Amino acid sequence: HPDATRAAFFEMEGKRFFRTGDLGRMDEEGYFFITDRLKRMINASGFKVWPSEVELLLFKCPAVQEACVIGAKDSYRGETVKAVVVLKPEARGKTEAQDIIDWSRQHMATYKAPTQVVFAEALPKSGSGKVMWRLLQEQKRANQVLDTVRADYLVRQRELRVLQQLREQRWSTWHRATQAAEQAELDELAQLRRAQPAAETTIGGGPPEVEQ
Repeated sequence: HPDATRAAFFEMEGKRFFRTGDLGRMDEEGYFFITDRLKRMINASGFKVWPSEVELLLFKCPAVQEACVIGAKDSYRGETVKAVVVLKPEARGKTEAQDIIDWSRQHMATYKAPTQVVFAEALPKSGSGKVMWRLLQEQKRANQVLDTVRADYLVRQRELRVLQQLREQRWSTWHRATQAAEQAELDELAQLRRAQPAAETTIGGGPPEVEQ
């Protein structure tokens, strides 16, 4: 797209540069170090959280062997920090997600500490050994979409059940009303039939008199 292409470049000192989206720093000797990606930034209640920083802190946890931090939707904070953690062999079966959350709150700022922790046997990696964080992020988003679809489906099913119950109640009410009306007509007809012989007797006036 032409607009996206133009936005990907900028000029500085008469030269045109491409925005790679990488974050980095340069040391005193002029060496550059790539530290993170702009797209990975997590906006938690207005605070900027850089996943690589949280990952480096998590590596200090005695139970953590590897970790990858991604953003997750949060109804209150907008986004929250989620950590996918590979535990060390000696910590497996002994460490809970809450243990990692509690450790994080003690060793980093509250807004940086993961609020969600899931364990994995291994992290997905590229051929060069780089953790494929995008894959984890996409899986998370896909799961969120599935959760939304599932929730919508359950709501729709509940609505359909309520509608069916209303229809059954209306049919039952109509059926009872129809039966009552039919019974009333039958009762009225029965009363007419019972009254008919008496009416005929009254109208006839009895047997004629015989002259002597």
